Amino acid sequence: MAEVNRAYEKGDLSRLQELLYEWTTSPERLKGESVGDELVKVIRNIARVENRIAAIDNEINYFMNSEIQQLRKRIEEVGNEGRDLLLEMADDLDRDIRESKAEGYDILLKLVNKMDGCRLFSE
Repeated sequence: MAEVNRAYEKGDLSRLQELLYEWTTSPERLKGESVGDELVKVIRNIARVENRIAAIDNEINYFMNSEIQQLRKRIEEVGNEGRDLLLEMADDLDRDIRESKAEGYDILLKLVNKMDGCRLFSE
């Protein structure tokens, strides 16, 4: 019930639907003790496990194709060449920051030079 409440509070409709499906197909909902009832319970348990395996496969695929995973692979490939990709990226970023600052200072200097001799306030 706590999971249902969390999903409801988050407005997570897909999770609510998953929980409803799990509840309606739960083997524990069957009260009978006959061989047929036990067979249905086993079949439902198998289906539940198969669904969970499929969900885990989807999560693994999502992770394997994520940007962070792609970066990790690239770091490993470059590392095999004896290079440090993160250090290279940091150096590139530092260079870009220095260049941007220099451009900003140049623009500021041009503005100051243009304003030199101009009256900012009338006397």
